[in-house]
Amino acid sequence: MSERSGPPSDDTVPFSGDSLRAETAGPTGADLPPPEPPIVPVLGGVSLGRMVLSGLLVVVGLVWLLDSAGLLEVSWGALLPVALVVIGLALIAGARTGSHSGLVAVGVILTVVLTVASALNIPVAGGVGERTEHPTSLGQVPASYELAFGSLRIDLSDLPLEAGDTEITARVGMGELRVTVPGRVRLQVNGEVTGGQIVVFGEERNGVSVEEAFVVGSPVSGSTLVLNLRIGFGSIVVER
Repeated sequence: MSERSGPPSDDTVPFSGDSLRAETAGPTGADLPPPEPPIVPVLGGVSLGRMVLSGLLVVVGLVWLLDSAGLLEVSWGALLPVALVVIGLALIAGARTGSHSGLVAVGVILTVVLTVASALNIPVAGGVGERTEHPTSLGQVPASYELAFGSLRIDLSDLPLEAGDTEITARVGMGELRVTVPGRVRLQVNGEVTGGQIVVFGEERNGVSVEEAFVVGSPVSGSTLVLNLRIGFGSIVVER
Protein backbone atom coordinates (compact mmCIF):
# COMPACT_ATOMS: atom_id res chain seq x y z
CA MET A 1 0.00 0.00 0.00
CA SER A 2 1.39 3.30 -0.96
CA GLU A 3 1.27 6.30 1.43
CA ARG A 4 -0.50 9.44 0.38
CA SER A 5 1.53 12.57 0.34
CA GLY A 6 0.52 16.14 -0.16
CA PRO A 7 -0.19 19.39 1.62
CA PRO A 8 -2.09 19.23 4.93
CA SER A 9 -5.84 19.65 4.85
CA ASP A 10 -7.63 22.70 6.16
CA ASP A 11 -8.96 20.72 9.18
CA THR A 12 -5.52 20.28 10.65
CA VAL A 13 -4.80 22.61 13.65
CA PRO A 14 -1.23 23.84 13.63
CA PHE A 15 0.66 23.31 16.93
CA SER A 16 2.64 26.11 18.53
CA GLY A 17 4.23 26.77 21.97
CA ASP A 18 2.32 30.02 22.39
CA SER A 19 -1.02 28.28 22.22
CA LEU A 20 0.08 25.78 24.88
CA ARG A 21 1.18 28.53 27.25
CA ALA A 22 -2.10 30.38 26.73
CA GLU A 23 -4.09 27.28 27.61
CA THR A 24 -2.09 26.32 30.69
CA ALA A 25 -1.52 29.81 32.10
CA GLY A 26 -3.75 31.08 34.96
CA PRO A 27 -5.85 34.22 34.94
CA THR A 28 -4.12 37.44 34.11
CA GLY A 29 -3.74 40.46 36.42
CA ALA A 30 -6.84 42.02 34.97
CA ASP A 31 -8.88 38.97 36.02
CA LEU A 32 -7.68 38.95 39.71
CA PRO A 33 -9.99 40.46 42.41
CA PRO A 34 -8.81 43.76 43.93
CA PRO A 35 -6.71 43.40 47.13
CA GLU A 36 -8.52 43.87 50.42
CA PRO A 37 -7.69 47.09 52.27
CA PRO A 38 -5.54 46.68 55.42
CA ILE A 39 -7.39 46.43 58.71
CA VAL A 40 -6.75 49.57 60.78
CA PRO A 41 -7.71 49.27 64.46
CA VAL A 42 -10.18 51.91 65.56
CA LEU A 43 -9.16 53.48 68.87
CA GLY A 44 -12.00 54.45 71.12
CA GLY A 45 -12.08 57.85 72.76
CA VAL A 46 -10.72 58.35 76.26
CA SER A 47 -13.50 58.03 78.82
CA LEU A 48 -14.47 60.95 81.00
CA GLY A 49 -13.65 59.00 84.15
CA ARG A 50 -10.09 58.32 83.04
CA MET A 51 -9.55 61.93 82.05
CA VAL A 52 -10.77 63.28 85.38
CA LEU A 53 -8.89 60.72 87.49
CA SER A 54 -5.69 61.28 85.51
CA GLY A 55 -6.03 65.03 85.93
CA LEU A 56 -6.61 64.69 89.67
CA LEU A 57 -3.57 62.42 90.05
CA VAL A 58 -1.38 64.90 88.18
CA VAL A 59 -2.60 67.82 90.27
CA VAL A 60 -2.26 65.97 93.58
CA GLY A 61 1.21 64.71 92.65
CA LEU A 62 2.37 68.19 91.63
CA VAL A 63 0.95 69.79 94.78
CA TRP A 64 2.54 67.08 96.92
CA LEU A 65 5.91 67.69 95.26
CA LEU A 66 5.75 71.46 95.76
CA ASP A 67 4.61 71.02 99.35
CA SER A 68 7.40 68.54 100.14
CA ALA A 69 9.96 70.90 98.60
CA GLY A 70 8.69 73.75 100.77
CA LEU A 71 7.70 75.82 97.74
CA LEU A 72 3.98 75.76 98.49
CA GLU A 73 1.96 75.55 101.68
CA VAL A 74 -1.03 73.32 101.02
CA SER A 75 -4.16 72.92 103.10
CA TRP A 76 -5.20 69.34 102.41
CA GLY A 77 -8.34 70.00 104.39
CA ALA A 78 -9.40 72.30 101.53
CA LEU A 79 -7.87 70.27 98.68
CA LEU A 80 -9.85 67.09 99.40
CA PRO A 81 -13.26 68.82 99.27
CA VAL A 82 -12.22 70.56 96.04
CA ALA A 83 -11.35 67.18 94.52
CA LEU A 84 -14.74 65.86 95.60
CA VAL A 85 -16.50 68.83 93.95
CA VAL A 86 -14.56 68.26 90.70
CA ILE A 87 -15.60 64.59 90.66
CA GLY A 88 -19.23 65.55 91.27
CA LEU A 89 -19.22 68.05 88.41
CA ALA A 90 -17.60 65.48 86.11
CA LEU A 91 -20.31 62.95 86.95
CA ILE A 92 -23.00 65.50 86.17
CA ALA A 93 -21.35 66.43 82.85
CA GLY A 94 -20.95 62.80 81.83
CA ALA A 95 -24.31 61.53 83.04
CA ARG A 96 -25.47 60.82 79.47
CA THR A 97 -22.31 59.08 78.32
CA GLY A 98 -22.74 55.96 80.44
CA SER A 99 -21.73 54.81 83.89
CA HIS A 100 -18.48 56.02 85.42
CA SER A 101 -17.92 53.52 88.18
CA GLY A 102 -14.32 54.61 88.75
CA LEU A 103 -15.31 58.20 89.50
CA VAL A 104 -18.15 57.05 91.71
CA ALA A 105 -15.78 54.83 93.72
CA VAL A 106 -13.26 57.64 94.22
CA GLY A 107 -16.04 60.03 95.18
CA VAL A 108 -17.39 57.60 97.76
CA ILE A 109 -13.92 57.10 99.25
CA LEU A 110 -13.31 60.85 99.52
CA THR A 111 -16.74 61.33 101.08
CA VAL A 112 -16.05 58.65 103.70
CA VAL A 113 -12.60 60.10 104.49
CA LEU A 114 -13.95 63.63 104.91
CA THR A 115 -16.94 62.47 106.94
CA VAL A 116 -14.80 60.43 109.32
CA ALA A 117 -12.22 63.21 109.63
CA SER A 118 -14.94 65.73 110.43
CA ALA A 119 -16.82 63.48 112.86
CA LEU A 120 -13.69 62.47 114.78
CA ASN A 121 -12.05 65.89 114.56
CA ILE A 122 -9.02 64.50 112.73
CA PRO A 123 -6.65 67.20 111.43
CA VAL A 124 -6.24 67.10 107.64
CA ALA A 125 -4.20 70.27 107.15
CA GLY A 126 -0.53 70.99 106.72
CA GLY A 127 0.55 68.70 103.90
CA VAL A 128 1.87 65.15 103.82
CA GLY A 129 5.19 63.37 104.14
CA GLU A 130 8.01 63.60 106.65
CA ARG A 131 8.80 66.96 108.25
CA THR A 132 11.35 68.09 110.82
CA GLU A 133 11.21 71.42 112.66
CA HIS A 134 14.05 72.81 114.78
CA PRO A 135 13.26 76.32 116.06
CA THR A 136 16.04 78.14 117.90
CA SER A 137 14.02 81.20 118.91
CA LEU A 138 10.43 81.86 119.90
CA GLY A 139 10.01 83.99 116.80
CA GLN A 140 10.44 80.85 114.68
CA VAL A 141 7.59 79.02 116.42
CA PRO A 142 4.29 79.21 114.48
CA ALA A 143 0.89 79.34 116.09
CA SER A 144 0.51 75.64 115.32
CA TYR A 145 2.58 72.93 113.65
CA GLU A 146 0.32 70.91 111.37
CA LEU A 147 0.66 67.84 109.15
CA ALA A 148 -2.13 65.87 107.53
CA PHE A 149 -0.43 62.52 106.97
CA GLY A 150 3.11 61.43 107.79
CA SER A 151 5.76 62.04 110.42
CA LEU A 152 6.25 65.37 112.18
CA ARG A 153 9.36 65.77 114.35
CA ILE A 154 9.79 68.92 116.43
CA ASP A 155 13.15 69.46 118.10
CA LEU A 156 12.88 72.04 120.91
CA SER A 157 16.20 71.18 122.57
CA ASP A 158 17.76 74.52 121.52
CA LEU A 159 14.70 76.68 122.13
CA PRO A 160 15.29 79.38 124.77
CA LEU A 161 12.35 79.74 127.15
CA GLU A 162 11.12 82.89 128.78
CA ALA A 163 9.73 83.18 132.29
CA GLY A 164 6.21 81.83 132.56
CA ASP A 165 4.50 79.45 130.18
CA THR A 166 5.67 78.82 126.63
CA GLU A 167 3.01 77.01 124.61
CA ILE A 168 3.71 74.83 121.59
CA THR A 169 0.80 73.41 119.60
CA ALA A 170 1.11 70.60 117.06
CA ARG A 171 -1.47 68.52 115.20
CA VAL A 172 -1.14 65.50 112.91
CA GLY A 173 -3.97 63.76 111.10
CA MET A 174 -2.44 60.30 110.75
CA GLY A 175 1.10 59.13 111.45
CA GLU A 176 3.60 60.11 114.13
CA LEU A 177 4.16 63.24 116.19
CA ARG A 178 7.51 63.27 118.00
CA VAL A 179 8.72 66.16 120.18
CA THR A 180 12.17 66.53 121.72
CA VAL A 181 12.24 68.91 124.70
CA PRO A 182 15.16 70.64 126.43
CA GLY A 183 16.52 69.17 129.65
CA ARG A 184 15.81 70.52 133.14
CA VAL A 185 12.59 72.26 132.25
CA ARG A 186 9.15 71.90 133.77
CA LEU A 187 6.96 70.24 131.23
CA GLN A 188 3.21 70.03 130.82
CA VAL A 189 1.90 67.78 128.04
CA ASN A 190 -1.73 67.90 126.99
CA GLY A 191 -2.11 64.95 124.65
CA GLU A 192 -5.13 63.85 122.63
CA VAL A 193 -5.34 60.82 120.35
CA THR A 194 -8.39 59.56 118.46
CA GLY A 195 -6.83 56.12 118.09
CA GLY A 196 -3.28 55.19 119.06
CA GLN A 197 -0.89 55.98 121.88
CA ILE A 198 0.78 58.75 123.87
CA VAL A 199 4.27 58.14 125.24
CA VAL A 200 5.87 60.73 127.53
CA PHE A 201 9.36 59.78 128.75
CA GLY A 202 8.45 56.10 128.53
CA GLU A 203 5.07 56.44 130.26
CA GLU A 204 2.46 55.18 127.84
CA ARG A 205 -1.26 55.61 127.35
CA ASN A 206 -3.02 53.92 124.44
CA GLY A 207 -6.48 53.17 123.18
CA VAL A 208 -9.34 55.05 121.54
CA SER A 209 -10.21 58.67 122.33
CA VAL A 210 -7.25 59.05 124.68
CA GLU A 211 -6.87 62.39 126.45
CA GLU A 212 -4.09 62.71 128.99
CA ALA A 213 -2.28 65.51 130.81
CA PHE A 214 1.28 64.94 132.03
CA VAL A 215 3.25 67.24 134.31
CA VAL A 216 6.95 66.51 134.63
CA GLY A 217 9.57 68.31 136.74
CA SER A 218 9.48 71.47 138.79
CA PRO A 219 10.13 75.02 137.59
CA VAL A 220 13.86 75.69 137.91
CA SER A 221 14.02 79.05 136.18
CA GLY A 222 10.34 79.99 136.42
CA SER A 223 9.70 78.58 132.91
CA THR A 224 7.18 75.96 131.92
CA LEU A 225 6.98 74.38 128.49
CA VAL A 226 3.36 73.55 127.63
CA LEU A 227 2.83 71.11 124.75
CA ASN A 228 -0.65 70.87 123.24
CA LEU A 229 -0.39 67.79 121.05
CA ARG A 230 -3.16 66.29 118.93
CA ILE A 231 -3.16 63.33 116.52
CA GLY A 232 -5.93 61.49 114.73
CA PHE A 233 -4.55 57.99 114.32
CA GLY A 234 -0.98 57.18 115.28
CA SER A 235 1.36 57.98 118.11
CA ILE A 236 2.60 60.95 120.12
CA VAL A 237 6.09 60.65 121.59
CA VAL A 238 7.73 63.19 123.91
CA GLU A 239 11.40 62.65 124.71
CA ARG A 240 14.58 64.40 125.73
